[in-house]
Amino acid sequence: MTTLLHPCLQTCSIYDATESYGQILMEGPDTETFLHRLTSNDVKSLEIKKGLYNSLLTHKGKVQSLFYLYRVSSELFIIFVLKLFWKRH
Repeated sequence: MTTLLHPCLQTCSIYDATESYGQILMEGPDTETFLHRLTSNDVKSLEIKKGLYNSLLTHKGKVQSLFYLYRVSSELFIIFVLKLFWKRH
């Protein structure tokens, strides 16, 4: 395994995760407050061009889904969620 990873560790590698992750764009003046109320982490303190792992909570605080939240600008966020966590109806 180490032999296979050796070239990747010495150079830049790119992993295409488009098959594994869905992306949700959220934009608007109330997006920060909306996400702050529905998630488990402090979205208001998330700096621009930074991200963190987060979870979507019910009104009782139970975890509904896990995702990665990235802040693009003051009003634009991208949510990356594993397709594994998508609900199928």
